[in-house]
Amino acid sequence: MHKILLADININDIADSLRKNGNFDLPETGTKITSPSSFYYNLLLFFTLAAGIIAVLVIIYSGIQYITAAGDAEKAERAKKAIMGAIIGIIVIITSYSVFNTTINILSNPSSDIEGIQRQMDQPPNMPNTP
Repeated sequence: MHKILLADININDIADSLRKNGNFDLPETGTKITSPSSFYYNLLLFFTLAAGIIAVLVIIYSGIQYITAAGDAEKAERAKKAIMGAIIGIIVIITSYSVFNTTINILSNPSSDIEGIQRQMDQPPNMPNTP
């Protein structure tokens, strides 16, 4: 009985102290989306992650189906096709992420990217000194 009362007093003291100071030190929530490109980038990350997780789960599930096919050629073939489809899906996910990410980066700051590419093309390549 006394232990419960002491714990209750301590919690109340802490709560009163926090209410008086007004400092809860809670982490901020949400995202700091400041432009349409950052919104689309966050959306891309979400769908890329979701699709990647689904593809990995399909590979695991199909692998289990392949192992438990027990000599049934039809089940084994379906599992192989599902694994191949998931691998192709992962390749498409990575490619689309790369293309979209590059496009967002170029569109978010086009002048600096184009100028940087032009400067790199204008500079002669660094050749080692040969005797």
